[in-house]
Amino acid sequence: MDATEEINFDDFDADGLDFDVVKSAEERIKIEEDNGRIKCFYSYIDSVTDVIIEDEKTDKKHIKLLLEIDTKNKITKIYPFNTFAQSPNFLLPKYGIERIIFNGYKISIEKSDDGKFSVLKGLPKLFLSTLVQGLGFRREYHIIARKISEEQPNCSELIINKNGISEVNETSITINDMDLDAIRRGLDRIVEKGRDEISFSKSLFVYSEILHKLAPTKYPEKKVPLKKDVIYKTLRNVDFQKSNISSADKEGLLAIKDNIDFGYLTALKNEFEILISGNHKEECYQDFLQKNPMLLTLFAGSPYIQFKSQAYVGGKSFDNTNGKYPDFLLKHKIVNNTFIVEIKKPSTKLLEITPYRGTDVFAPSDELSGAISQFLAQKYNLETNIANLAHETEEKNIEAYNVQGLLIVGKLNSLTEKSHKRSFELYRNNQKNVRIITYDECLEQLRSFVDHLSDKIRKLPTEEYDENTDA
Repeated sequence: MDATEEINFDDFDADGLDFDVVKSAEERIKIEEDNGRIKCFYSYIDSVTDVIIEDEKTDKKHIKLLLEIDTKNKITKIYPFNTFAQSPNFLLPKYGIERIIFNGYKISIEKSDDGKFSVLKGLPKLFLSTLVQGLGFRREYHIIARKISEEQPNCSELIINKNGISEVNETSITINDMDLDAIRRGLDRIVEKGRDEISFSKSLFVYSEILHKLAPTKYPEKKVPLKKDVIYKTLRNVDFQKSNISSADKEGLLAIKDNIDFGYLTALKNEFEILISGNHKEECYQDFLQKNPMLLTLFAGSPYIQFKSQAYVGGKSFDNTNGKYPDFLLKHKIVNNTFIVEIKKPSTKLLEITPYRGTDVFAPSDELSGAISQFLAQKYNLETNIANLAHETEEKNIEAYNVQGLLIVGKLNSLTEKSHKRSFELYRNNQKNVRIITYDECLEQLRSFVDHLSDKIRKLPTEEYDENTDA
Protein backbone atom coordinates (compact mmCIF):
# COMPACT_ATOMS: atom_id res chain seq x y z
CA MET A 1 0.00 0.00 0.00
CA ASP A 2 1.14 3.49 -0.82
CA ALA A 3 0.68 5.63 2.30
CA THR A 4 0.45 8.87 0.34
CA GLU A 5 -2.44 7.43 -1.66
CA GLU A 6 -4.15 6.04 1.43
CA ILE A 7 -4.32 9.36 3.24
CA ASN A 8 -6.70 11.86 1.75
CA PHE A 9 -6.05 15.14 3.55
CA ASP A 10 -9.49 16.42 2.50
CA ASP A 11 -11.00 13.94 4.93
CA PHE A 12 -9.66 16.13 7.73
CA ASP A 13 -11.81 19.00 6.43
CA ALA A 14 -8.74 21.19 6.11
CA ASP A 15 -6.47 22.34 3.32
CA GLY A 16 -2.69 22.33 3.30
CA LEU A 17 -2.42 19.86 6.14
CA ASP A 18 1.24 19.45 7.03
CA PHE A 19 2.62 15.91 6.92
CA ASP A 20 4.26 16.41 10.33
CA VAL A 21 0.84 17.18 11.82
CA VAL A 22 -0.45 13.86 10.50
CA LYS A 23 2.65 12.12 11.80
CA SER A 24 2.20 13.61 15.27
CA ALA A 25 -1.46 12.62 15.21
CA GLU A 26 -0.38 9.06 14.46
CA GLU A 27 1.53 9.09 17.75
CA ARG A 28 -1.75 9.55 19.59
CA ILE A 29 -3.02 6.14 18.42
CA LYS A 30 -3.00 3.72 21.37
CA ILE A 31 -3.56 0.01 20.78
CA GLU A 32 -4.40 -2.57 23.43
CA GLU A 33 -4.58 -6.32 22.78
CA ASP A 34 -5.80 -9.06 25.08
CA ASN A 35 -6.58 -12.66 24.12
CA GLY A 36 -7.70 -11.99 20.56
CA ARG A 37 -9.51 -8.76 21.42
CA ILE A 38 -8.02 -5.52 20.16
CA LYS A 39 -8.99 -2.00 21.15
CA CYS A 40 -7.69 1.15 19.55
CA PHE A 41 -7.93 4.54 21.30
CA TYR A 42 -7.14 8.07 20.24
CA SER A 43 -5.59 10.27 22.94
CA TYR A 44 -6.24 13.91 22.25
CA ILE A 45 -4.53 17.22 22.94
CA ASP A 46 -6.12 20.50 23.92
CA SER A 47 -6.05 22.71 20.83
CA VAL A 48 -5.16 25.81 22.92
CA THR A 49 -2.60 24.57 25.46
CA ASP A 50 -1.31 21.78 23.23
CA VAL A 51 -1.02 19.48 26.24
CA ILE A 52 -2.73 16.24 27.16
CA ILE A 53 -5.92 16.96 29.12
CA GLU A 54 -5.99 15.13 32.42
CA ASP A 55 -9.21 13.66 33.78
CA GLU A 56 -9.50 14.87 37.40
CA LYS A 57 -11.65 11.93 38.51
CA THR A 58 -9.67 9.06 37.03
CA ASP A 59 -6.34 10.80 36.67
CA LYS A 60 -6.04 9.28 33.21
CA LYS A 61 -5.37 10.90 29.89
CA HIS A 62 -8.41 11.71 27.80
CA ILE A 63 -8.83 8.94 25.28
CA LYS A 64 -11.58 8.14 22.80
CA LEU A 65 -12.42 4.65 21.56
CA LEU A 66 -11.80 4.34 17.81
CA LEU A 67 -12.27 0.65 17.10
CA GLU A 68 -12.69 -2.81 18.58
CA ILE A 69 -11.73 -6.10 16.93
CA ASP A 70 -12.82 -9.55 18.04
CA THR A 71 -10.46 -11.67 15.95
CA LYS A 72 -11.95 -15.01 17.06
CA ASN A 73 -15.51 -14.16 16.01
CA LYS A 74 -14.46 -11.91 13.12
CA ILE A 75 -16.36 -8.89 14.42
CA THR A 76 -14.95 -5.39 14.05
CA LYS A 77 -16.58 -2.21 15.34
CA ILE A 78 -15.38 1.24 14.32
CA TYR A 79 -16.49 4.57 15.79
CA PRO A 80 -15.71 7.21 13.12
CA PHE A 81 -14.92 10.71 14.38
CA ASN A 82 -12.94 13.73 13.27
CA THR A 83 -9.26 13.55 14.28
CA PHE A 84 -8.02 16.86 12.91
CA ALA A 85 -7.32 19.03 15.99
CA GLN A 86 -7.71 22.35 14.12
CA SER A 87 -11.20 21.47 12.90
CA PRO A 88 -14.26 22.88 14.72
CA ASN A 89 -15.63 19.33 14.52
CA PHE A 90 -12.62 17.85 16.30
CA LEU A 91 -13.55 14.60 18.11
CA LEU A 92 -17.17 14.86 16.96
CA PRO A 93 -18.74 11.92 15.08
CA LYS A 94 -18.39 12.16 11.32
CA TYR A 95 -22.03 11.16 10.77
CA GLY A 96 -25.22 10.50 12.68
CA ILE A 97 -24.25 6.83 12.61
CA GLU A 98 -22.21 6.18 15.78
CA ARG A 99 -20.62 2.87 14.84
CA ILE A 100 -20.07 0.63 11.85
CA ILE A 101 -19.87 -3.10 12.50
CA PHE A 102 -18.19 -5.59 10.15
CA ASN A 103 -19.33 -9.20 10.58
CA GLY A 104 -17.40 -12.06 9.00
CA TYR A 105 -14.42 -10.01 7.79
CA LYS A 106 -10.88 -10.95 8.79
CA ILE A 107 -9.57 -7.53 9.84
CA SER A 108 -6.25 -6.77 11.48
CA ILE A 109 -4.11 -3.75 12.42
CA GLU A 110 -0.82 -3.52 10.58
CA LYS A 111 1.71 -0.91 9.57
CA SER A 112 1.66 0.68 6.15
CA ASP A 113 4.34 -0.45 3.72
CA ASP A 114 6.55 2.49 4.68
CA GLY A 115 5.98 1.79 8.38
CA LYS A 116 4.69 5.30 9.14
CA PHE A 117 0.99 4.68 9.79
CA SER A 118 -1.22 2.10 11.47
CA VAL A 119 -3.79 0.76 9.05
CA LEU A 120 -6.65 -1.72 9.01
CA LYS A 121 -6.27 -4.57 6.54
CA GLY A 122 -9.31 -6.48 5.28
CA LEU A 123 -11.89 -3.68 5.13
CA PRO A 124 -14.24 -3.34 2.11
CA LYS A 125 -13.02 -0.86 -0.51
CA LEU A 126 -15.42 1.90 0.54
CA PHE A 127 -13.74 2.51 3.90
CA LEU A 128 -10.70 4.41 5.11
CA SER A 129 -8.06 2.15 6.56
CA THR A 130 -5.65 4.65 8.15
CA LEU A 131 -6.40 4.98 11.87
CA VAL A 132 -5.17 8.56 12.14
CA GLN A 133 -7.94 9.58 9.74
CA GLY A 134 -10.59 8.55 12.21
CA LEU A 135 -11.81 5.70 9.97
CA GLY A 136 -15.27 5.70 8.36
CA PHE A 137 -16.16 6.03 4.70
CA ARG A 138 -13.77 7.32 2.10
CA ARG A 139 -14.66 10.82 0.99
CA GLU A 140 -16.29 9.73 -2.28
CA TYR A 141 -18.64 7.45 -0.34
CA HIS A 142 -19.57 9.81 2.51
CA ILE A 143 -22.98 10.20 0.86
CA ILE A 144 -23.95 6.71 2.03
CA ALA A 145 -23.66 7.55 5.73
CA ARG A 146 -25.03 11.06 5.31
CA LYS A 147 -28.11 9.90 3.41
CA ILE A 148 -28.81 7.17 5.93
CA SER A 149 -28.53 9.68 8.79
CA GLU A 150 -30.77 12.10 6.93
CA GLU A 151 -33.51 9.57 6.21
CA GLN A 152 -33.09 7.47 9.39
CA PRO A 153 -32.13 9.93 12.17
CA ASN A 154 -32.57 7.20 14.80
CA CYS A 155 -30.15 4.87 13.03
CA SER A 156 -27.02 4.63 15.19
CA GLU A 157 -25.56 1.45 13.73
CA LEU A 158 -24.55 0.34 10.25
CA ILE A 159 -23.85 -3.40 9.99
CA ILE A 160 -21.80 -4.76 7.09
CA ASN A 161 -22.24 -8.52 6.78
CA LYS A 162 -19.99 -10.75 4.74
CA ASN A 163 -23.08 -12.87 4.03
CA GLY A 164 -26.76 -12.80 4.95
CA ILE A 165 -29.51 -10.44 3.88
CA SER A 166 -29.73 -6.65 3.75
CA GLU A 167 -32.46 -5.03 5.82
CA VAL A 168 -33.55 -1.77 7.45
CA ASN A 169 -34.58 -1.46 11.09
CA GLU A 170 -35.45 1.57 13.20
CA THR A 171 -32.01 1.92 14.82
CA SER A 172 -29.80 -0.08 12.45
CA ILE A 173 -29.27 -0.89 8.79
CA THR A 174 -27.67 -4.11 7.56
CA ILE A 175 -26.00 -4.38 4.16
CA ASN A 176 -24.44 -7.59 2.88
CA ASP A 177 -21.13 -7.65 1.04
CA MET A 178 -22.66 -8.20 -2.39
CA ASP A 179 -25.10 -5.31 -2.07
CA LEU A 180 -22.38 -3.07 -0.66
CA ASP A 181 -20.14 -3.74 -3.63
CA ALA A 182 -23.03 -3.04 -6.02
CA ILE A 183 -23.54 0.33 -4.27
CA ARG A 184 -19.84 1.11 -4.61
CA ARG A 185 -19.78 0.26 -8.32
CA GLY A 186 -22.93 2.30 -8.91
CA LEU A 187 -21.47 5.37 -7.20
CA ASP A 188 -18.20 4.91 -9.11
CA ARG A 189 -20.13 4.90 -12.41
CA ILE A 190 -21.92 8.11 -11.45
CA VAL A 191 -18.63 9.80 -10.53
CA GLU A 192 -16.94 8.64 -13.72
CA LYS A 193 -19.84 9.82 -15.82
CA GLY A 194 -19.72 13.15 -14.03
CA ARG A 195 -16.01 13.49 -14.80
CA ASP A 196 -16.70 12.80 -18.47
CA GLU A 197 -19.48 15.41 -18.53
CA ILE A 198 -17.26 17.99 -16.85
CA SER A 199 -14.37 17.27 -19.21
CA PHE A 200 -16.66 17.53 -22.23
CA SER A 201 -18.23 20.78 -20.99
CA LYS A 202 -14.83 22.35 -20.38
CA SER A 203 -13.60 21.27 -23.82
CA LEU A 204 -16.72 22.65 -25.50
CA PHE A 205 -16.44 25.93 -23.59
CA VAL A 206 -12.79 26.43 -24.62
CA TYR A 207 -13.62 25.56 -28.22
CA SER A 208 -16.51 28.05 -28.28
CA GLU A 209 -14.71 30.89 -26.51
CA ILE A 210 -11.44 30.67 -28.46
CA LEU A 211 -11.66 28.82 -31.78
CA HIS A 212 -15.29 29.42 -32.73
CA LYS A 213 -15.33 32.97 -31.38
CA LEU A 214 -12.15 34.04 -33.21
CA ALA A 215 -12.55 31.98 -36.40
CA PRO A 216 -16.23 30.97 -36.74
CA THR A 217 -15.94 30.00 -40.40
CA LYS A 218 -13.13 27.55 -39.82
CA TYR A 219 -14.51 26.35 -36.49
CA PRO A 220 -18.33 26.17 -36.69
CA GLU A 221 -20.48 26.17 -33.58
CA LYS A 222 -20.72 22.88 -31.72
CA LYS A 223 -23.74 22.00 -29.67
CA VAL A 224 -24.16 19.51 -26.88
CA PRO A 225 -25.69 16.32 -28.29
CA LEU A 226 -29.09 15.38 -26.91
CA LYS A 227 -28.83 12.88 -24.08
CA LYS A 228 -32.45 12.37 -23.25
CA ASP A 229 -31.70 9.38 -21.00
CA VAL A 230 -29.85 11.61 -18.53
CA ILE A 231 -32.60 14.24 -18.54
CA TYR A 232 -35.44 11.75 -18.33
CA LYS A 233 -33.77 9.78 -15.53
CA THR A 234 -33.34 13.00 -13.60
CA LEU A 235 -36.79 14.48 -14.19
CA ARG A 236 -38.72 11.25 -13.71
CA ASN A 237 -37.66 11.23 -10.02
CA VAL A 238 -38.85 14.79 -9.39
CA ASP A 239 -42.14 15.09 -7.49
CA PHE A 240 -43.32 18.41 -8.87
CA GLN A 241 -46.34 18.51 -6.56
CA LYS A 242 -44.44 17.96 -3.33
CA SER A 243 -41.13 19.59 -4.22
CA ASN A 244 -40.63 23.15 -3.11
CA ILE A 245 -39.61 24.39 -6.54
CA SER A 246 -39.28 28.11 -7.12
CA SER A 247 -41.03 29.82 -10.02
CA ALA A 248 -37.69 30.34 -11.73
CA ASP A 249 -36.83 26.65 -11.41
CA LYS A 250 -40.24 25.67 -12.76
CA GLU A 251 -39.70 27.92 -15.74
CA GLY A 252 -36.30 26.35 -16.26
CA LEU A 253 -37.75 22.82 -16.16
CA LEU A 254 -40.52 23.80 -18.57
CA ALA A 255 -37.95 25.33 -20.87
CA ILE A 256 -35.92 22.11 -20.81
CA LYS A 257 -39.03 20.04 -21.52
CA ASP A 258 -40.14 22.26 -24.41
CA ASN A 259 -36.69 22.26 -25.96
CA ILE A 260 -36.38 18.48 -25.66
CA ASP A 261 -39.85 17.96 -27.15
CA PHE A 262 -39.09 20.39 -29.95
CA GLY A 263 -35.72 18.80 -30.75
CA TYR A 264 -37.11 15.26 -30.64
CA LEU A 265 -40.19 16.01 -32.74
CA THR A 266 -38.20 18.02 -35.28
CA ALA A 267 -35.83 15.09 -35.75
CA LEU A 268 -38.82 12.73 -35.95
CA LYS A 269 -40.53 14.92 -38.54
CA ASN A 270 -37.39 15.05 -40.69
CA GLU A 271 -36.94 11.29 -40.47
CA PHE A 272 -40.59 10.68 -41.35
CA GLU A 273 -40.39 13.05 -44.32
CA ILE A 274 -37.35 11.22 -45.72
CA LEU A 275 -38.96 7.84 -45.09
CA ILE A 276 -42.20 8.53 -46.96
CA SER A 277 -40.35 10.05 -49.91
CA GLY A 278 -38.79 6.63 -50.62
CA ASN A 279 -40.29 3.44 -51.95
CA HIS A 280 -39.78 0.92 -49.15
CA LYS A 281 -41.48 -2.27 -48.13
CA GLU A 282 -44.59 -1.99 -45.99
CA GLU A 283 -42.70 -3.48 -43.02
CA CYS A 284 -40.36 -0.49 -43.02
CA TYR A 285 -43.20 1.94 -42.25
CA GLN A 286 -44.67 -0.44 -39.68
CA ASP A 287 -41.30 -0.65 -37.95
CA PHE A 288 -40.96 3.15 -37.84
CA LEU A 289 -44.37 3.57 -36.20
CA GLN A 290 -43.64 0.67 -33.88
CA LYS A 291 -40.58 2.53 -32.60
CA ASN A 292 -42.46 5.86 -32.38
CA PRO A 293 -45.90 4.95 -30.98
CA MET A 294 -46.57 8.57 -30.05
CA LEU A 295 -47.23 9.20 -33.75
CA LEU A 296 -50.06 6.68 -33.79
CA THR A 297 -51.73 8.53 -30.92
CA LEU A 298 -51.25 11.82 -32.78
CA PHE A 299 -52.68 10.47 -36.05
CA ALA A 300 -55.56 8.66 -34.31
CA GLY A 301 -56.58 11.90 -32.60
CA SER A 302 -57.58 10.32 -29.26
CA PRO A 303 -55.73 9.20 -26.14
CA TYR A 304 -54.85 5.74 -27.42
CA ILE A 305 -51.84 3.73 -26.32
CA GLN A 306 -50.25 0.92 -28.28
CA PHE A 307 -51.55 -2.43 -27.05
CA LYS A 308 -50.11 -4.87 -29.56
CA SER A 309 -48.52 -4.91 -33.00
CA GLN A 310 -49.51 -7.72 -35.36
CA ALA A 311 -52.06 -8.83 -32.75
CA TYR A 312 -54.20 -11.88 -33.45
CA VAL A 313 -57.89 -10.89 -33.40
CA GLY A 314 -59.46 -14.21 -34.38
CA GLY A 315 -60.79 -15.62 -37.65
CA LYS A 316 -58.90 -18.92 -37.87
CA SER A 317 -60.74 -21.79 -39.52
CA PHE A 318 -60.61 -25.43 -38.42
CA ASP A 319 -57.44 -25.98 -40.43
CA ASN A 320 -55.73 -23.11 -38.51
CA THR A 321 -55.70 -20.70 -41.45
CA ASN A 322 -57.14 -17.25 -42.26
CA GLY A 323 -56.25 -15.69 -38.91
CA LYS A 324 -56.61 -11.90 -38.78
CA TYR A 325 -53.66 -9.73 -37.68
CA PRO A 326 -54.01 -5.93 -37.85
CA ASP A 327 -50.75 -3.96 -38.01
CA PHE A 328 -51.48 -2.23 -34.70
CA LEU A 329 -54.07 -2.73 -32.02
CA LEU A 330 -54.47 0.32 -29.78
CA LYS A 331 -56.36 0.72 -26.54
CA HIS A 332 -58.16 3.83 -25.33
CA LYS A 333 -56.54 5.06 -22.10
CA ILE A 334 -59.86 5.93 -20.45
CA VAL A 335 -62.59 3.57 -21.72
CA ASN A 336 -60.27 0.64 -22.69
CA ASN A 337 -61.95 0.29 -26.08
CA THR A 338 -59.81 -1.12 -28.89
CA PHE A 339 -58.79 0.68 -32.08
CA ILE A 340 -57.32 -0.90 -35.23
CA VAL A 341 -54.57 0.70 -37.32
CA GLU A 342 -53.72 -0.65 -40.76
CA ILE A 343 -50.62 0.50 -42.63
CA LYS A 344 -50.12 0.48 -46.41
CA LYS A 345 -47.29 2.01 -48.41
CA PRO A 346 -47.10 5.71 -49.41
CA SER A 347 -46.88 4.55 -53.03
CA THR A 348 -50.23 2.73 -52.81
CA LYS A 349 -52.69 3.99 -55.42
CA LEU A 350 -55.76 5.68 -54.02
CA LEU A 351 -57.94 5.64 -57.14
CA GLU A 352 -58.25 3.69 -60.35
CA ILE A 353 -56.70 5.44 -63.32
CA THR A 354 -59.68 4.96 -65.62
CA PRO A 355 -62.89 6.80 -64.70
CA TYR A 356 -65.73 4.58 -63.49
CA ARG A 357 -68.44 6.80 -65.03
CA GLY A 358 -68.07 9.64 -67.49
CA THR A 359 -64.84 11.58 -67.09
CA ASP A 360 -64.99 12.73 -63.46
CA VAL A 361 -66.05 9.78 -61.31
CA PHE A 362 -63.22 7.53 -60.11
CA ALA A 363 -63.52 4.36 -58.11
CA PRO A 364 -61.20 3.50 -55.22
CA SER A 365 -58.22 1.42 -56.21
CA ASP A 366 -58.22 -2.32 -55.59
CA GLU A 367 -55.55 -1.77 -52.88
CA LEU A 368 -57.68 0.82 -51.08
CA SER A 369 -60.97 -1.07 -51.25
CA GLY A 370 -59.13 -4.26 -50.29
CA ALA A 371 -57.66 -2.52 -47.23
CA ILE A 372 -61.15 -1.41 -46.18
CA SER A 373 -62.44 -4.97 -46.53
CA GLN A 374 -59.44 -6.20 -44.54
CA PHE A 375 -60.25 -3.77 -41.73
CA LEU A 376 -63.93 -4.78 -41.65
CA ALA A 377 -62.95 -8.45 -41.33
CA GLN A 378 -60.57 -7.61 -38.48
CA LYS A 379 -63.25 -5.52 -36.77
CA TYR A 380 -65.83 -8.32 -37.02
CA ASN A 381 -63.48 -10.97 -35.67
CA LEU A 382 -62.24 -8.78 -32.83
CA GLU A 383 -65.76 -7.92 -31.68
CA THR A 384 -66.83 -11.57 -31.96
CA ASN A 385 -63.84 -13.05 -30.14
CA ILE A 386 -63.02 -10.33 -27.57
CA ALA A 387 -64.10 -12.45 -24.58
CA ASN A 388 -61.81 -15.35 -25.48
CA LEU A 389 -58.96 -13.06 -26.53
CA ALA A 390 -59.13 -11.10 -23.26
CA HIS A 391 -59.19 -14.33 -21.29
CA GLU A 392 -56.00 -15.53 -22.95
CA THR A 393 -54.02 -12.34 -22.31
CA GLU A 394 -52.70 -10.82 -19.09
CA GLU A 395 -54.48 -7.58 -20.00
CA LYS A 396 -58.06 -7.96 -18.75
CA ASN A 397 -59.16 -4.34 -19.14
CA ILE A 398 -59.77 -4.40 -22.85
CA GLU A 399 -63.08 -3.98 -24.70
CA ALA A 400 -64.40 -4.08 -28.27
CA TYR A 401 -67.38 -1.72 -28.51
CA ASN A 402 -68.13 -1.04 -32.19
CA VAL A 403 -64.40 -0.97 -32.95
CA GLN A 404 -63.14 1.96 -35.02
CA GLY A 405 -59.97 2.14 -37.06
CA LEU A 406 -57.41 4.15 -38.98
CA LEU A 407 -55.99 3.34 -42.41
CA ILE A 408 -52.75 5.10 -43.36
CA VAL A 409 -52.29 4.78 -47.09
CA GLY A 410 -50.94 6.55 -50.20
CA LYS A 411 -50.36 10.25 -50.73
CA LEU A 412 -52.91 12.97 -51.31
CA ASN A 413 -50.54 14.86 -53.62
CA SER A 414 -50.79 11.93 -56.06
CA LEU A 415 -54.28 13.21 -56.90
CA THR A 416 -53.55 15.94 -59.38
CA GLU A 417 -57.04 16.67 -60.73
CA LYS A 418 -59.96 18.23 -58.93
CA SER A 419 -62.17 15.29 -59.97
CA HIS A 420 -59.65 12.91 -58.39
CA LYS A 421 -59.70 14.76 -55.10
CA ARG A 422 -63.50 14.96 -55.10
CA SER A 423 -63.91 11.22 -55.76
CA PHE A 424 -61.44 10.36 -53.00
CA GLU A 425 -63.03 12.73 -50.49
CA LEU A 426 -66.52 11.39 -51.20
CA TYR A 427 -65.30 7.85 -50.75
CA ARG A 428 -63.35 8.25 -47.53
CA ASN A 429 -65.81 10.61 -45.84
CA ASN A 430 -68.58 8.05 -46.31
CA GLN A 431 -66.70 5.32 -44.48
CA LYS A 432 -68.54 4.55 -41.28
CA ASN A 433 -66.00 2.90 -38.99
CA VAL A 434 -62.59 3.61 -40.48
CA ARG A 435 -60.83 6.90 -41.06
CA ILE A 436 -58.54 7.09 -44.08
CA ILE A 437 -55.52 9.37 -43.87
CA THR A 438 -52.63 9.70 -46.31
CA TYR A 439 -48.93 9.86 -45.48
CA ASP A 440 -48.51 13.47 -46.60
CA GLU A 441 -51.45 14.42 -44.39
CA CYS A 442 -49.72 12.66 -41.48
CA LEU A 443 -46.56 14.64 -42.24
CA GLU A 444 -48.50 17.90 -42.37
CA GLN A 445 -50.15 17.07 -39.05
CA LEU A 446 -46.73 16.45 -37.52
CA ARG A 447 -45.37 19.68 -39.02
CA SER A 448 -48.25 21.68 -37.54
CA PHE A 449 -47.58 20.15 -34.15
CA VAL A 450 -43.87 21.03 -34.33
CA ASP A 451 -44.64 24.56 -35.56
CA HIS A 452 -47.06 25.08 -32.68
CA LEU A 453 -44.39 23.93 -30.24
CA SER A 454 -41.87 26.24 -31.90
CA ASP A 455 -44.18 29.22 -31.34
CA LYS A 456 -44.50 28.55 -27.61
CA ILE A 457 -40.99 27.32 -26.95
CA ARG A 458 -39.24 28.98 -24.03
CA LYS A 459 -35.73 30.24 -24.31
CA LEU A 460 -33.31 28.45 -22.04
CA PRO A 461 -31.42 30.69 -19.60
CA THR A 462 -27.84 31.35 -20.61
CA GLU A 463 -25.39 29.52 -18.36
CA GLU A 464 -23.16 31.83 -16.41
CA TYR A 465 -19.52 30.84 -16.14
CA ASP A 466 -17.53 31.82 -13.11
CA GLU A 467 -13.97 32.33 -14.26
CA ASN A 468 -12.78 31.79 -10.69
CA THR A 469 -14.47 28.40 -10.40
CA ASP A 470 -12.80 25.35 -11.84
CA ALA A 471 -15.40 22.61 -12.22
